Amino acid sequence: MDHPIMPPTTTTTHALKEKKRLCKEQSLVDFALYGGALSTNLDDMPKLVEAGVVGFKTGLCDIVKSIFPRLNDAEILEVFKRVREIGSGVGVHAENDEIITYLTEKLQKSGRVDPLAHGESRPVIAELEATSRAILLAAEAGNRLHIFHMSIASGADLVQRAKAGGQAVTAETCPHYLVLNEDHVKELKAYGKMNPPIRSKEEVEKLWKALREGKIDNIASDHAPWPKEEKDKGDKNIWNAPGGFPGIQSMLTLMLSEGVNKGRITLERLVALVCENPARIWKIYPQKGAIQLGSDADLTIVDLKREGVLRADKEYTRVGWTTYEGWRVKGFPVLTIVRGNVVAEDDAAVGKPGLGEFVRPLH
Repeated sequence: MDHPIMPPTTTTTHALKEKKRLCKEQSLVDFALYGGALSTNLDDMPKLVEAGVVGFKTGLCDIVKSIFPRLNDAEILEVFKRVREIGSGVGVHAENDEIITYLTEKLQKSGRVDPLAHGESRPVIAELEATSRAILLAAEAGNRLHIFHMSIASGADLVQRAKAGGQAVTAETCPHYLVLNEDHVKELKAYGKMNPPIRSKEEVEKLWKALREGKIDNIASDHAPWPKEEKDKGDKNIWNAPGGFPGIQSMLTLMLSEGVNKGRITLERLVALVCENPARIWKIYPQKGAIQLGSDADLTIVDLKREGVLRADKEYTRVGWTTYEGWRVKGFPVLTIVRGNVVAEDDAAVGKPGLGEFVRPLH
């Protein structure tokens, strides 16, 4: 499921049609697309649903200000109401923009340019407040809400309480929030910059606990690769680097190695987190996310005992680096099958570009 901000930015049906064409030409796997929700495209949103988006994404803080600016609370409420009217769902990037802006300016004025300054500009409360506000506005609008790339267990607690009250709210986290901490950021520098930021060891352990307790619904990659030349701009000054790093290829291996093989979660729980639950949340279940009659023959065979080292030269992403360079891991996918077609075997993609099909919500 592709982020709507990646060009062409899918805020119109014209852009969606073009992105579908590009994905169809290149994809080895089936794909779904989100629509972008802005204050300026409310009239386009029903058309995007009709054209097949699985849902929408919007931001409570600037994602990329020039093309995907944050919405104020009134605009968020309008988007949420429109989403409810058209029977779709919406996910949010939940961080408080005012807190981030204030702290960023304060830290910059004090001369802070080190890697940890970025995380200090986006504290836990910035994410927690925005998560709380999104849930409150969604309760008023009556729409389905998803919290993207959650990095804090206290946010998961809010989601759980909202669910207990009958609200349709779900949340996801990402491998990097489970396996990286601030000590890694000191070493990685700009290559460890992500939004929301990588948290402390204590926050990481709390997040694992929330995951085990069922307070988080799914795991996603938030794959956001930047070329080295862009990341290197932050080598001496963290504010100059963009946030994000490649994650889709290493996602399953990291969760097998650091989750299943270290006893943090069961294999069955991982299957729910990366397969069944996301398919249910975005209404493509049981076409996807299930092994049963009538479902697509999508299968990933894993070897829980296989050991190896993560290297950039084994990555298919074009940026030429990985956050996990040199990591020793245990547990790998060894065979990937899409609708009965083998598309990856061991470390090699063997499928033909163009095999992937566009997937629409089922209801």
